[in-house]
Amino acid sequence: ELIDEELKLVNDASHIIIGGFSQGACLSLLAGLTYTKQQLGGIICCSGQLVLENIIPDLLSEYAKKIPILVLHGKDDNRIPWDNAKSGFELLKKNGIKDNMEVILEDGVAHTVSERGFHLIIIFIIKQFKL
Repeated sequence: ELIDEELKLVNDASHIIIGGFSQGACLSLLAGLTYTKQQLGGIICCSGQLVLENIIPDLLSEYAKKIPILVLHGKDDNRIPWDNAKSGFELLKKNGIKDNMEVILEDGVAHTVSERGFHLIIIFIIKQFKL
């Protein structure tokens, strides 16, 4: 519903990038990968994981294999450890979401977004919006 409201303002979902941190990242992934009306401009997932792994393959939209996705995760994250999160991203790859998804693991980073992470987010947004 939130994406639909934003779409009324911009008229083109490719101008919408959704993202979040932790639970917000989980929601962004779920909403972005299952949005069926148009292809979004991108998804940014910071210190999150895929939810509903057992049914997500059936929920993926036709656009899921094309939406640019940036995943940032700290190797020292103890809230959502990478060892727990990686299975969801491997599942996405098995379902054809691989060439459009960049996963960046950062040494020495806990459950936070590093300075480098913010820089990578800016680069991702600039690239997607061709600024």
